[in-house]
Amino acid sequence: PTLTALAFGQYFKTSIPIPESALVSHGFGAFGGLELAWTLFDFGRREALVDASLERLGAAQFAFTRKHQEIAYRVATSFFAYQAALAKVTAAQQTLESAKTNAESVRAKLAQGFATRPDLLLAIQEQAKANYDLQDARGSVTQLRAELTTNVGVSPAQTLQMVDLTQVPLPDKLEPSVERIVDEALAQRPDLMAQLAELRAREAEVKKARAEFWPKLSLKGNVGNQYWGDVHTNPPSRQNYSSEDLVGTAMLNLEWKLFDGFERSSAVKEAEAKQQASQAQVEVARLQIMRDI
Repeated sequence: PTLTALAFGQYFKTSIPIPESALVSHGFGAFGGLELAWTLFDFGRREALVDASLERLGAAQFAFTRKHQEIAYRVATSFFAYQAALAKVTAAQQTLESAKTNAESVRAKLAQGFATRPDLLLAIQEQAKANYDLQDARGSVTQLRAELTTNVGVSPAQTLQMVDLTQVPLPDKLEPSVERIVDEALAQRPDLMAQLAELRAREAEVKKARAEFWPKLSLKGNVGNQYWGDVHTNPPSRQNYSSEDLVGTAMLNLEWKLFDGFERSSAVKEAEAKQQASQAQVEVARLQIMRDI
């Protein structure tokens, strides 16, 4: 229920017709009291609103959890990309050393007459390409390191202490099957849970829209002190009047909208359309999760 404090004051002048004249009274009045309003029964309107709000709160919590997962995924992805870039630098260095050795060998053979000038130029070209690939790999390391620090949320100038993955053995295989991983993801992914919560909220909105066709029963009433003071009448009476009384009202109010130009019917159709759209979004999320896995 709602309880409201009321207070007002007024000056009044009224005229009541009487034979061949009018009875005019004027004065001032005041009222102070409390007013109670309480909807007793509304065929599920309020319950549907509460359900929709709770489901959307749950969806927001799932979205918050999903945002944590996205951050962790970006950090892990950039970390492995950075480690892969370091491995490419090592491989490029070895390739360059091999190209240098090959160029020196061809140069020695040319000096002894066992190789031609084009053979030497080709070896020098391979050495230059290997050197370029090394510098390109080092540039990728710098770029991926900056991306990693950005995803972690620290300055690119900060030194990161990371494990050397070359010392970590790779697993032979994934222990669970892909189908099992998909099933676990569909049961636990917060983004899918958020879509399901939004779908339930839409279902509650459909329930509320349909409940609008039914009446509402409410309790209303007020109680307070009413005062009338210095009331004068014309034609004048023998005295001026003053009055003070404790007054109050109580009522049951039944409200039933019988026709509204099909507004409620359109509201139900709109709520059902939004529910179907939310159902489609759940299916899209489910397929996207399966594709990701």
